[in-house]
Amino acid sequence: LRPLELVSYPVELVVAEQGDGYRISLSHQAEVPAVFLEAETPSRYRVVDVSPRVLEVQEILGHGGLKVPAAARERVVALVREQNPALPIRAEIDAIDLPAVEGLTVPVIRLQPLGAGLEQGLKVALLARPFGDEGPHYLVGQGGRSVLAMVGGRRQRVHRDLDGERAAATALVTACPTLEQLGDGHEWLIEDPETCLDLLLELQECGKPVCIEWPEGKPLRVSGPISGERLSLGLKRARDWFQLTGAVTIDEDLVLDMTDLLERLGRAPGRFIPLDDGRFITLTAAFRKQLDRLRRVSESDRNGRRLSAFSSVAVQDLVEDAGKVEADRHWRALAARVRAASEHKPVVPSTLQADLRDYQVEGFAWLSRLAHWGAGACLADDMGLGKTVQAIAAMLERAAMGPCLVVAPTSVCHNWESELARFAPTLRTLRFTAGGNERAALVAGLGAMDVLITSYGLLHQEADRLAAVSWRMVVLDEAQAIKNAETRRAQASQRLQAEFRVALTGTPIENYLDELWSLFNIVNPGLLGSRESFQRRFVTPIERDRDPAARDALRALIRPFILRRTKSAVLGELPPRTEMTIEVDLAEDERAFYEALRRKALESIEGLGDSAPGQRRIHILAEIMRLRRACCHPGLVDPSTTLPGAKLGVFLELVQELIRNHHKALVFSQFVGQLGRVRAALDALAIRY
Repeated sequence: LRPLELVSYPVELVVAEQGDGYRISLSHQAEVPAVFLEAETPSRYRVVDVSPRVLEVQEILGHGGLKVPAAARERVVALVREQNPALPIRAEIDAIDLPAVEGLTVPVIRLQPLGAGLEQGLKVALLARPFGDEGPHYLVGQGGRSVLAMVGGRRQRVHRDLDGERAAATALVTACPTLEQLGDGHEWLIEDPETCLDLLLELQECGKPVCIEWPEGKPLRVSGPISGERLSLGLKRARDWFQLTGAVTIDEDLVLDMTDLLERLGRAPGRFIPLDDGRFITLTAAFRKQLDRLRRVSESDRNGRRLSAFSSVAVQDLVEDAGKVEADRHWRALAARVRAASEHKPVVPSTLQADLRDYQVEGFAWLSRLAHWGAGACLADDMGLGKTVQAIAAMLERAAMGPCLVVAPTSVCHNWESELARFAPTLRTLRFTAGGNERAALVAGLGAMDVLITSYGLLHQEADRLAAVSWRMVVLDEAQAIKNAETRRAQASQRLQAEFRVALTGTPIENYLDELWSLFNIVNPGLLGSRESFQRRFVTPIERDRDPAARDALRALIRPFILRRTKSAVLGELPPRTEMTIEVDLAEDERAFYEALRRKALESIEGLGDSAPGQRRIHILAEIMRLRRACCHPGLVDPSTTLPGAKLGVFLELVQELIRNHHKALVFSQFVGQLGRVRAALDALAIRY
């Protein structure tokens, strides 16, 4: 429901030319006292009161009005005025008892809020006021050309330029896109507060003559648009963070603190920001986006806002656009380091024994630039695109400065040994598997060109020892292993001291926000803030509110530090087929099970004695087949065993990665029993096949 506006209008004495004389009549006639309702617009009605005094005039003029010769016109009008002096005259002639002046053609926009402020919208009317501020309203281009009214306590008469009124109104509507979109008419209802403010700003800046009236409530003002040039910024280091302070100059009388502006920004959905005095300030779309990004990538504290060094890239455009920036030497050094890293032109080490494809060269260069900056990286290329060889190339570039560390699942550690021996023979590869004193001696003897390989399991067991080393580069392979920040392996990974940290994963982690925080809390500590802050600034707005601005801000924050290419994106550079051999280490209990089978097989063969060669050969082949089945899964040999099967475990990890990357796969085994166990495992996980 919308309010209905009732406006009192008087009965008018109409004087119009007719033939060689004039017809003098009333605008409204009735048999008895009556009230007429006449619609001006869908929500505005005229109320015309035909009072007994008007009926007395009607008796003089008759129902159809009175036709008089030209000489009698003034005498009849005077007679009517004696009977009812308050009766206004609408004259369609050039002269009456008062001289006429030219009426004003400036359009009048009358604005009436439909509720408190603009929450429920605005009623907009386009009118003419030919007498000026104190005279009556008329519909633009409609009504009599010569009109009289009581203005300022005296009768006045104006000659309306109806064509001029229409032209001025048309020019105003054309200059205000919001009015133009509302369509033809003289009155509109705008329900969207943002559109209402757009209209106010357009009216203020259209450059066309216009009179804005607020018959009810306090007039609303809109300042702007304001760009980043009005921003003054202060940047200085505060422990592990950078402190941001600033102010935005609105006009000569108002300067708004940046922290206050960011808080208001969080409550305002668009580019119009309400102030306490009822005024609105307007931000340019670019400045609004920059401030919103700053609000999301920084954290509030008692001194204003703070952000990590790694977040500086996400607000660089705001800093560059600011009208005034006061930065300490730490911020200037950071900016210089980031600039130098972007200009760094890495060269693939000559000792790398591999011909990198173009996208792999790009991946190496990206890793090298981040290492040059001092930031960590997440290389998330699709599986099979050679993340390992790209990381080894970066390792060769840094190994001369000190030891490097590779942390991987146990099943992948042997693959790292093989790949390092194949692609980087100048590096000394060491496996961190021995116990006690041997591990201490191994770590103590590490130096330049050394690469230590360990599993996530050993990492948290030897966290103190490994955290005491200053590593030049740490590679966290299959980084989905540290997706849960609560696990000991994730906490041990975070303690590692490294100049350059690289996480390798084939999983699109950006789709799993809590995992994303855990990963970057290790790779680039502080980038995403505390876990609670990350939940408040990103997880809740993205997952619950589906806020695109929050998602865009998060992407801007992590984009410099994450690189992901899919097979479809680099298909032209790939060979027809890529073979990957994944070696699986057996757990201790499964290895003991296999060793017992092997010894039993040897004893069985020795027990054959001098059997016929053919029989002996068949028996040996049977034992070998039995051992092969045990390697696939212990349950294929001993159905009663509770051993889970290392190969099946690695297979299920691989399946999860395939599913997350939307791949299809063909699974083959020589043993039907093994396929049966695969089927059961997939059923248990509700995976379609």
